[in-house]
Amino acid sequence: MLPEDLATSASSKSKYIEPRSFVVICSIHAMLHKLSVVIVNYNVKYFLEQALRSVEKAVEDMDAEVWVVDNNSVDGSVAMVQEKFPWVKVLANKDNVGFSRANNQAIRESNSEYVLLLNPDTVLQEDSLL
Repeated sequence: MLPEDLATSASSKSKYIEPRSFVVICSIHAMLHKLSVVIVNYNVKYFLEQALRSVEKAVEDMDAEVWVVDNNSVDGSVAMVQEKFPWVKVLANKDNVGFSRANNQAIRESNSEYVLLLNPDTVLQEDSLL
């Protein structure tokens, strides 16, 4: 259940919000982008860094947002993204929720016309997204 989904108890009629299983580490703007790039990461910091460097060049002249969903990596991936790519939006899961669910988390949070799901070991050519 998403945090904005409220559930009502039949007996008490009180509202509660189920807590998230991940932490959003970014500010979300209310603008619609043309493209969201979503990368799910689990302990592949060095591949992720190369992927993000290539994505940065490929989306340079585009209206795009980039999401990294980290599945509770222990290799310092989240810190690396925050330090080297502060423009990337990060969802840092407290548990490894799996590839599909992690992609869906970012897709729900994204605000774009198109979504590109990209593996962290992928390096884009600069003109790949034209």
